[in-house]
Amino acid sequence: MHALLSTPVHSTEDARLGARRRQPRLIFDFIDGGAGRETALAHNRSAFDPIKLDPKVLVDIENRSVASEILGMETGVPFGVAPMGM
Repeated sequence: MHALLSTPVHSTEDARLGARRRQPRLIFDFIDGGAGRETALAHNRSAFDPIKLDPKVLVDIENRSVASEILGMETGVPFGVAPMGM
């Protein structure tokens, strides 16, 4: 478990609740919320709900990498953050 996390993260909801505890309310509400009737937010959540994290133990991790390609550019992490303003 990471030193900054007080509980393990097993789902997107676990990550969301951890962020809620650690971020100032204004920042969390901005990132967590949606616009208008929040229909896009509901669609995104329903798309992620079926995904279950399957921890692997006792497997060889010597040659693992989380590097990925995003928009044709090599990145060391498999995700990105879109530009946003407040």
